[in-house]
Amino acid sequence: MSASGPPWALRTVSRGDLIDDILAMHFAHGFLGMPEAQARGQAEAALDRWLALGLGHAGGAGAAARFDPVEVLNFMVAAGVAGQDRFWEDNHVACERRQIVQMQADPTAGPEALGAASFAPRRFRVRLERAYNLAALAPGTRVRLRLPLPIEDAVLRVDSLDVHAPPGAAVRRDAARLDAGFVLERPGMATLGVTLALEARADGGLPGPLCDAERELYTRPHEDLIQVTPRIRREAEALVAGLPAHDPAARVAAIVAMIFDRWRMGAVPYHAIDRDAPGEWPFESGFFDCQIGAALLCAMCRALGMPARLCGGFQLYRPNTCYHYWAQVWLPDRGWLTFDLSNWHLSLGGRDARWRGALLGWADMRLKTQLFPHLFTGASTRRLPATWHKLRKRLPDGTETRFLDAATGELVYRERLVHLPDGQGAAGPASMGGTAA
Repeated sequence: MSASGPPWALRTVSRGDLIDDILAMHFAHGFLGMPEAQARGQAEAALDRWLALGLGHAGGAGAAARFDPVEVLNFMVAAGVAGQDRFWEDNHVACERRQIVQMQADPTAGPEALGAASFAPRRFRVRLERAYNLAALAPGTRVRLRLPLPIEDAVLRVDSLDVHAPPGAAVRRDAARLDAGFVLERPGMATLGVTLALEARADGGLPGPLCDAERELYTRPHEDLIQVTPRIRREAEALVAGLPAHDPAARVAAIVAMIFDRWRMGAVPYHAIDRDAPGEWPFESGFFDCQIGAALLCAMCRALGMPARLCGGFQLYRPNTCYHYWAQVWLPDRGWLTFDLSNWHLSLGGRDARWRGALLGWADMRLKTQLFPHLFTGASTRRLPATWHKLRKRLPDGTETRFLDAATGELVYRERLVHLPDGQGAAGPASMGGTAA
C-alpha cells in the first residue's frame, strides 16, 4: 500500500465529509446504542491508522487533508483482508450482518437460518426525495426533474403514493420513475419527492417460463454496463469447462465463487473505467462494487447463454437506506433468482462458510426501482459531471447521499430515503389497491 495511490484518485473531499461518509456506511447500526461522539472518535482513529499504513491523500495533514472516498474504502477493505486493521471486520461487516439479521422474522436465528423463508412480509412507510441544485441555470430554463419509483411485482406492493413536487410543475408518473417539468423562475434548489406506503416480501425467486423475446433480450452481449467482451467470454468458458451444460445453477455458482475468491468488493471510480469494457475493471484493479460486480456476473452468464439482468433499488434496512444493485439470473426450473454480491462482505470476503451462501439465489426485502434495460430512472436536466464523488450522511432514520462535482465540490443533487412513523412491522391484511398523485 503506497501513499502515491492509484492514478485515478481524485483527492478533493475534506476530512470532515469523509468521516460522515465512513459513519453512514460502516456504523449504520453501530450508531444504535453507541453515542455519536464515540463512533466519530473510532472513525477518526481508524482514518489516522490508515494514513500511517500509507493511505494516499492531498493537501497536507490534519484538517487540511483531502481524500478520494473510493480510494479510502478500497484501502480500508484491503487493510482488513490483509489483517493490518480490524475496522472493516469490526464495523462494516458487523453492521451489514446485524442489518440483515434484524430484518428476519426471528432476529435471534443465526446466519445458517437465512433465506427468503426466514423473512415475514413487512410494511414500510418511507419518504424518498431528490433535491437538485439548479443554481447555475438561468431563469426561464425548462427543467425536468426525475425520481425513481418502486417497481411492483410479486414481492413489492405499493399501497399508497403521494407526490411532493415544485409548485406549478407538470408531474408525470411512468413505470419506475416520476417526472416533474417546469420553467425555472429563480435559480436554487428544487425538490421532487414521494411518500410511500409499501408491503415488501423477501424474494425467493420468480418462477415461470421465459418467452423467446425475453430470452433474446436477456442474453444480448451488449447492454450499457453489461458488455460481453472477448476476455469475459474466454474467462467464462474456461471457468465452466468441466461443468455440464445442463446444470446452469452450478455454472452460476462457479462464476460467483470466482468473483468472491479472485477480487475484493469495494468502490469503483466510474470516470476511470472503459465504457466499452466496464466489466473488465475488476480484472485490472482487483476491486468491484455492487453495480460493476452485478454487471460482470450478468455478462459472464450471457456469455454462456444464460439469461441475466441488472436490477437496482434501495435497501430498506433501518436506518441504512442506501441505493444498491444486484443481478438476477433465470434458471429453467426456478425462474428469476437474485444474486447479491454484497454477500462478499457478509462472508468476510468469502472466508466465513456460515455466511458464504447468504443472498445467493434469494433477496431480503428491498425497494426495487430499476430493472434494465426497460425500467430505469434516467437523467434529469442536471446531469452528473465527468468526475464526481458520492458521499453519504446518516439521518435520524435514514440516509442522505450527495453527488458532488469532484473538481469544484459543487453539489449536483442529494437523495434521501427515510423511514416514517407507523411504517415498520409485520404485514397484515391489506388492499392491493393504492393511490397515486
